[in-house]
Amino acid sequence: MTGCLLHISESLSFLPLLAFIMKTLLLIRLCIVLGWSMDLSEDSVSAPKLQAALRHWEIPSECALDGVDFWQIGHYGPICKGKLKRKDGSSQPVVIKSLRDGPDKPEAQEFVELVAFHSRVCRHDNLVRVLFCQTARLPMFLVLDQCCPGNLLHFLWSLRNNNLTPADPSKDFSERSVFMVAKQVAAGLDYLSSEHTLVHGDVAARNILIGPGLSARVSGLGGAFRAWRAESALTRAAQVPLKWQAPEKIMMQLNIDRSDVWSFGILLYEMITLGKTMSELNSWSQWLL
Repeated sequence: MTGCLLHISESLSFLPLLAFIMKTLLLIRLCIVLGWSMDLSEDSVSAPKLQAALRHWEIPSECALDGVDFWQIGHYGPICKGKLKRKDGSSQPVVIKSLRDGPDKPEAQEFVELVAFHSRVCRHDNLVRVLFCQTARLPMFLVLDQCCPGNLLHFLWSLRNNNLTPADPSKDFSERSVFMVAKQVAAGLDYLSSEHTLVHGDVAARNILIGPGLSARVSGLGGAFRAWRAESALTRAAQVPLKWQAPEKIMMQLNIDRSDVWSFGILLYEMITLGKTMSELNSWSQWLL
Protein backbone atom coordinates (compact mmCIF):
# COMPACT_ATOMS: atom_id res chain seq x y z
CA MET A 1 0.00 0.00 0.00
CA THR A 2 2.83 2.32 0.93
CA GLY A 3 4.53 1.52 -2.41
CA CYS A 4 1.35 2.46 -4.30
CA LEU A 5 1.04 5.75 -2.45
CA LEU A 6 4.69 6.50 -3.15
CA HIS A 7 4.19 5.77 -6.86
CA ILE A 8 1.15 8.05 -6.98
CA SER A 9 3.04 10.75 -5.11
CA GLU A 10 5.94 10.55 -7.55
CA SER A 11 3.53 10.75 -10.51
CA LEU A 12 1.84 13.81 -9.06
CA SER A 13 5.15 15.50 -8.39
CA PHE A 14 6.12 14.90 -12.02
CA LEU A 15 3.06 16.75 -13.39
CA PRO A 16 4.29 20.27 -12.49
CA LEU A 17 7.63 19.44 -14.09
CA LEU A 18 5.87 18.25 -17.25
CA ALA A 19 3.74 21.40 -17.29
CA PHE A 20 6.87 23.51 -16.87
CA ILE A 21 8.56 21.73 -19.79
CA MET A 22 5.51 22.19 -22.04
CA LYS A 23 5.25 25.88 -21.17
CA THR A 24 8.97 26.31 -21.85
CA LEU A 25 8.66 24.64 -25.26
CA LEU A 26 5.67 26.82 -26.15
CA LEU A 27 7.58 29.92 -25.05
CA ILE A 28 10.57 28.92 -27.18
CA ARG A 29 8.29 28.35 -30.17
CA LEU A 30 6.63 31.72 -29.61
CA CYS A 31 10.03 33.42 -29.44
CA ILE A 32 11.05 31.77 -32.70
CA VAL A 33 7.87 32.97 -34.43
CA LEU A 34 8.18 36.47 -33.01
CA GLY A 35 11.86 36.53 -33.87
CA TRP A 36 11.08 35.59 -37.49
CA SER A 37 8.47 38.35 -37.63
CA MET A 38 10.93 40.86 -36.20
CA ASP A 39 13.55 39.75 -38.72
CA LEU A 40 11.02 40.14 -41.52
CA SER A 41 10.17 43.68 -40.52
CA GLU A 42 13.59 44.88 -39.36
CA ASP A 43 16.25 42.98 -41.30
CA SER A 44 14.46 42.24 -44.56
CA VAL A 45 11.68 44.76 -44.96
CA SER A 46 13.09 47.71 -43.07
CA ALA A 47 16.68 47.51 -44.26
CA PRO A 48 18.01 51.08 -44.01
CA LYS A 49 18.50 51.78 -47.71
CA LEU A 50 15.20 50.25 -48.80
CA GLN A 51 13.30 51.87 -45.95
CA ALA A 52 14.68 55.29 -46.85
CA ALA A 53 13.76 54.78 -50.50
CA LEU A 54 10.23 53.54 -49.84
CA ARG A 55 9.13 55.57 -46.82
CA HIS A 56 7.30 58.23 -48.85
CA TRP A 57 5.76 55.54 -51.09
CA GLU A 58 3.97 53.76 -48.22
CA ILE A 59 0.21 54.01 -48.66
CA PRO A 60 -1.18 56.65 -46.25
CA SER A 61 -3.87 55.79 -43.73
CA GLU A 62 -6.36 58.14 -45.40
CA CYS A 63 -6.26 56.06 -48.60
CA ALA A 64 -8.08 52.76 -49.00
CA LEU A 65 -8.27 50.02 -51.63
CA ASP A 66 -11.84 49.18 -52.58
CA GLY A 67 -13.54 46.73 -54.92
CA VAL A 68 -10.44 44.55 -55.18
CA ASP A 69 -10.97 41.63 -57.58
CA PHE A 70 -8.53 38.91 -58.54
CA TRP A 71 -7.17 39.36 -62.06
CA GLN A 72 -4.31 36.93 -62.59
CA ILE A 73 -1.47 35.17 -60.80
CA GLY A 74 1.94 36.78 -60.98
CA HIS A 75 5.51 35.74 -60.22
CA TYR A 76 5.24 36.75 -56.56
CA GLY A 77 1.55 36.21 -55.94
CA PRO A 78 -1.93 37.39 -56.95
CA ILE A 79 -2.43 40.47 -59.13
CA CYS A 80 -5.74 42.24 -58.56
CA LYS A 81 -7.66 45.18 -59.94
CA GLY A 82 -9.49 47.66 -57.78
CA LYS A 83 -9.97 51.31 -56.90
CA LEU A 84 -7.83 53.59 -54.79
CA LYS A 85 -10.06 55.84 -52.68
CA ARG A 86 -8.63 59.04 -51.24
CA LYS A 87 -9.70 61.19 -48.31
CA ASP A 88 -11.31 63.80 -50.57
CA GLY A 89 -13.65 61.15 -51.98
CA SER A 90 -11.91 60.80 -55.33
CA SER A 91 -10.98 57.39 -56.67
CA GLN A 92 -9.00 55.91 -59.53
CA PRO A 93 -8.59 52.42 -61.01
CA VAL A 94 -5.42 50.64 -59.93
CA VAL A 95 -3.57 47.35 -60.26
CA ILE A 96 -2.35 45.73 -57.03
CA LYS A 97 0.60 43.34 -57.19
CA SER A 98 0.70 41.35 -53.95
CA LEU A 99 3.16 39.04 -52.26
CA ARG A 100 1.68 35.62 -51.65
CA ASP A 101 0.66 34.61 -48.11
CA GLY A 102 3.25 33.05 -45.84
CA PRO A 103 6.40 34.26 -47.57
CA ASP A 104 9.81 33.25 -46.28
CA LYS A 105 12.42 35.91 -45.54
CA PRO A 106 14.31 35.73 -48.87
CA GLU A 107 11.06 35.94 -50.83
CA ALA A 108 9.86 38.91 -48.79
CA GLN A 109 13.22 40.61 -49.25
CA GLU A 110 13.09 40.07 -53.01
CA PHE A 111 9.57 41.52 -53.22
CA VAL A 112 10.65 44.64 -51.31
CA GLU A 113 13.56 44.98 -53.73
CA LEU A 114 11.05 44.70 -56.60
CA VAL A 115 9.00 47.55 -55.13
CA ALA A 116 12.12 49.68 -54.63
CA PHE A 117 13.18 48.89 -58.21
CA HIS A 118 9.84 50.14 -59.59
CA SER A 119 9.90 53.27 -57.43
CA ARG A 120 13.37 54.14 -58.68
CA VAL A 121 12.98 53.20 -62.36
CA CYS A 122 9.39 54.17 -63.19
CA ARG A 123 9.95 57.91 -63.48
CA HIS A 124 9.16 58.43 -67.13
CA ASP A 125 5.90 59.36 -68.84
CA ASN A 126 6.05 56.20 -70.94
CA LEU A 127 6.58 53.74 -68.10
CA VAL A 128 3.98 52.26 -65.78
CA ARG A 129 3.27 54.64 -62.90
CA VAL A 130 3.83 53.68 -59.26
CA LEU A 131 1.30 55.12 -56.81
CA PHE A 132 1.87 53.49 -53.41
CA CYS A 133 3.16 50.37 -51.71
CA GLN A 134 2.99 48.55 -48.41
CA THR A 135 6.24 46.94 -47.30
CA ALA A 136 6.53 47.90 -43.63
CA ARG A 137 4.05 45.19 -42.66
CA LEU A 138 2.16 42.24 -44.09
CA PRO A 139 0.43 41.87 -46.46
CA MET A 140 2.89 43.46 -48.86
CA PHE A 141 1.74 44.95 -52.14
CA LEU A 142 2.58 47.42 -54.89
CA VAL A 143 -0.11 49.78 -56.24
CA LEU A 144 0.20 50.78 -59.90
CA ASP A 145 -1.92 53.15 -61.96
CA GLN A 146 -4.35 51.34 -64.26
CA CYS A 147 -4.69 52.81 -67.73
CA CYS A 148 -7.99 52.74 -69.62
CA PRO A 149 -8.82 51.09 -71.96
CA GLY A 150 -5.80 49.12 -70.72
CA ASN A 151 -3.73 46.36 -72.27
CA LEU A 152 -2.65 47.17 -75.86
CA LEU A 153 -3.25 43.62 -77.06
CA HIS A 154 -6.84 43.61 -75.82
CA PHE A 155 -7.29 47.10 -77.24
CA LEU A 156 -6.16 45.86 -80.67
CA TRP A 157 -8.54 42.93 -80.45
CA SER A 158 -11.40 45.30 -79.63
CA LEU A 159 -10.57 47.31 -82.76
CA ARG A 160 -10.76 44.13 -84.80
CA ASN A 161 -14.18 43.41 -83.33
CA ASN A 162 -15.36 47.02 -83.73
CA ASN A 163 -16.23 47.33 -80.05
CA LEU A 164 -15.33 51.02 -79.72
CA THR A 165 -17.98 53.69 -79.40
CA PRO A 166 -18.38 56.22 -82.24
CA ALA A 167 -17.14 59.01 -79.96
CA ASP A 168 -13.87 57.23 -79.24
CA PRO A 169 -11.01 59.18 -80.87
CA SER A 170 -9.01 55.95 -81.17
CA LYS A 171 -11.51 54.24 -83.50
CA ASP A 172 -9.37 55.01 -86.55
CA PHE A 173 -6.17 53.11 -85.72
CA SER A 174 -4.24 54.31 -88.74
CA GLU A 175 -0.55 54.20 -89.64
CA ARG A 176 -0.20 57.47 -87.74
CA SER A 177 -1.69 55.79 -84.67
CA VAL A 178 0.82 52.95 -84.94
CA PHE A 179 3.61 55.54 -85.19
CA MET A 180 2.32 57.42 -82.12
CA VAL A 181 2.22 54.32 -79.94
CA ALA A 182 5.53 52.97 -81.27
CA LYS A 183 7.27 56.30 -80.61
CA GLN A 184 6.14 56.30 -76.98
CA VAL A 185 7.15 52.68 -76.43
CA ALA A 186 10.56 53.40 -77.96
CA ALA A 187 10.95 56.40 -75.64
CA GLY A 188 10.21 54.25 -72.60
CA LEU A 189 12.64 51.54 -73.70
CA ASP A 190 15.31 54.11 -74.49
CA TYR A 191 14.93 55.56 -70.99
CA LEU A 192 15.38 52.10 -69.44
CA SER A 193 18.51 51.49 -71.50
CA SER A 194 20.16 54.91 -71.35
CA GLU A 195 19.31 55.98 -67.80
CA HIS A 196 19.35 52.64 -65.98
CA THR A 197 21.25 50.27 -68.32
CA LEU A 198 18.27 47.93 -68.26
CA VAL A 199 16.90 45.50 -70.83
CA HIS A 200 13.13 45.05 -70.66
CA GLY A 201 13.27 41.49 -71.96
CA ASP A 202 9.55 41.06 -72.74
CA VAL A 203 8.49 43.78 -75.18
CA ALA A 204 5.04 42.80 -76.47
CA ALA A 205 1.56 44.28 -76.87
CA ARG A 206 0.42 42.48 -73.70
CA ASN A 207 2.94 44.56 -71.71
CA ILE A 208 1.98 47.96 -73.13
CA LEU A 209 -0.73 50.00 -71.42
CA ILE A 210 -2.94 52.28 -73.51
CA GLY A 211 -4.60 55.33 -72.01
CA PRO A 212 -6.70 58.24 -73.29
CA GLY A 213 -5.56 59.75 -76.58
CA LEU A 214 -3.43 56.68 -77.36
CA SER A 215 -0.97 57.46 -74.58
CA ALA A 216 1.28 54.44 -74.06
CA ARG A 217 3.17 53.16 -71.03
CA VAL A 218 5.58 50.22 -70.89
CA SER A 219 4.80 47.74 -68.10
CA GLY A 220 5.86 44.19 -67.26
CA LEU A 221 9.21 45.09 -65.70
CA GLY A 222 9.51 41.91 -63.64
CA GLY A 223 11.95 40.31 -66.07
CA ALA A 224 14.09 43.45 -66.14
CA PHE A 225 14.16 43.43 -62.34
CA ARG A 226 15.22 39.79 -62.10
CA ALA A 227 17.96 40.29 -64.71
CA TRP A 228 19.16 43.41 -62.86
CA ARG A 229 19.14 41.54 -59.56
CA ALA A 230 21.22 38.74 -61.05
CA GLU A 231 23.67 41.35 -62.41
CA SER A 232 24.17 39.28 -65.54
CA ALA A 233 23.23 39.45 -69.21
CA LEU A 234 22.40 35.76 -69.07
CA THR A 235 18.75 35.05 -68.36
CA ARG A 236 16.31 32.20 -68.65
CA ALA A 237 14.29 32.62 -71.82
CA ALA A 238 11.56 30.13 -71.00
CA GLN A 239 9.37 32.72 -69.23
CA VAL A 240 8.84 34.70 -72.45
CA PRO A 241 7.00 33.19 -75.46
CA LEU A 242 9.45 32.24 -78.20
CA LYS A 243 7.77 34.34 -80.89
CA TRP A 244 8.87 37.55 -79.17
CA GLN A 245 12.43 36.48 -78.40
CA ALA A 246 15.55 37.43 -80.32
CA PRO A 247 17.73 34.59 -81.69
CA GLU A 248 20.56 35.28 -79.23
CA LYS A 249 18.11 35.02 -76.35
CA ILE A 250 16.69 31.71 -77.57
CA MET A 251 20.02 30.06 -78.40
CA MET A 252 22.38 31.58 -75.83
CA GLN A 253 20.00 32.99 -73.20
CA LEU A 254 21.72 36.32 -73.77
CA ASN A 255 19.62 39.35 -72.87
CA ILE A 256 21.00 42.59 -74.37
CA ASP A 257 19.47 45.87 -75.54
CA ARG A 258 19.38 44.63 -79.15
CA SER A 259 17.08 41.86 -77.96
CA ASP A 260 14.50 44.52 -77.11
CA VAL A 261 14.90 45.94 -80.62
CA TRP A 262 14.00 42.54 -82.10
CA SER A 263 10.94 42.24 -79.84
CA PHE A 264 9.98 45.82 -80.72
CA GLY A 265 9.76 44.70 -84.35
CA ILE A 266 7.36 41.92 -83.32
CA LEU A 267 5.33 44.55 -81.45
CA LEU A 268 5.04 46.60 -84.65
CA TYR A 269 3.73 43.49 -86.41
CA GLU A 270 1.15 43.06 -83.64
CA MET A 271 -0.06 46.63 -84.09
CA ILE A 272 -0.38 46.62 -87.88
CA THR A 273 -2.28 43.31 -87.77
CA LEU A 274 -4.49 44.33 -84.81
CA GLY A 275 -3.06 41.76 -82.46
CA LYS A 276 -2.48 38.78 -84.71
CA THR A 277 0.30 36.31 -84.01
CA MET A 278 2.68 34.86 -86.55
CA SER A 279 1.39 31.31 -86.07
CA GLU A 280 0.19 31.24 -89.67
CA LEU A 281 3.79 31.31 -90.92
CA ASN A 282 5.20 27.96 -91.99
CA SER A 283 8.48 28.43 -90.15
CA TRP A 284 10.76 31.00 -88.60
CA SER A 285 13.07 30.62 -91.60
CA GLN A 286 10.74 32.91 -93.56
CA TRP A 287 11.75 35.71 -91.18
CA LEU A 288 15.40 34.80 -90.80
CA LEU A 289 16.19 34.67 -94.53
